[in-house]
Amino acid sequence: MSKQDEARSIAAEYIIEQMQQGVIPWRRDWKQHSSTGAFGSLPYNYARGNTYHGSNVMMLMMAQAAQGFQSNGWLTFNQAKALGGTVRKGEKGSKVVRVINVSDKQGNPVLDENGRQKIALITSAVFNSEQCDGLPIREAKIPKPVEWSHEQAERLMKDSGVDYRYGGNAAFYTVAQDYVQLPTKEQFRTMEGFYATALHETGHASAHPTRLGRDLSGKFGSEKYAKEELIAECFSLIVADRLGLSVDQDYDPGNHIAYLQSWIKVLKNDHALIFTAFAEAEKIATYYNVKEYTRKAFEMERDEQEVRPSSEESPKPTIQVVRRTKTAEMEVA
Repeated sequence: MSKQDEARSIAAEYIIEQMQQGVIPWRRDWKQHSSTGAFGSLPYNYARGNTYHGSNVMMLMMAQAAQGFQSNGWLTFNQAKALGGTVRKGEKGSKVVRVINVSDKQGNPVLDENGRQKIALITSAVFNSEQCDGLPIREAKIPKPVEWSHEQAERLMKDSGVDYRYGGNAAFYTVAQDYVQLPTKEQFRTMEGFYATALHETGHASAHPTRLGRDLSGKFGSEKYAKEELIAECFSLIVADRLGLSVDQDYDPGNHIAYLQSWIKVLKNDHALIFTAFAEAEKIATYYNVKEYTRKAFEMERDEQEVRPSSEESPKPTIQVVRRTKTAEMEVA
């Protein structure tokens, strides 16, 4: 077993343990430490300020939870040194993976047998800022107004090309007719609950053959269905974090226990599933151009005080209110 697989297995076992207690670990209220300075609350690189992507997000979230860190900032040994700090002796790092394009000695891209760019995975160790001494304090960024976050979520939904229909008491996406059904906004106790549900279903809608073309043929309780639900969950979490949407502690996707049981089952069979689900969620975020809706926030933050980044290359990504109904084939909640 590789070091990467070993790290994933440890994290997966922690996730399963939490689920067996009735907890969906990535839905906890991830409050950021006052000195982390990240825009959202998911793991980010302390030296550069950019958030991690893909499976690295879940790896570091679980490492943070398992070790009780309040900070969601991470950096390499060399990045800590470049910032004038040190990693404390005896501290163990957490693994992240970055993807690099393979080139020959002349710098030309190396292609595989199908004519596609060859890639290589490089594993690096990163340390939480709480494992370090002497780091400069990152000024906590001022949260964007709730109205701004809601406006960006509405823009994303409008630009997605998805057909949203409102009414009734169920939330689901049907691939056969290619539309998302949602209760009206007034039926939700909070707007956060509405957007969490809407974004989840928008994630499912990306699977349509005219979009990313994922397989939605799995029936409720099947491994395919459970995997698709994980992908949509991860997409909703990623977007909510990047838009600064608050966590609604009362949000319940419906069939809570049934989802937990199905996820526990598939995760026991495949420890890598939750991490591949995050990677798939990143593909959806790229497809819907989520970066566009966060650009305004990051442009506003350029003038704010930030830590001077190191010259080292930071790790890059690998590439409720309402009760949802149990769905028929080709329809996902």
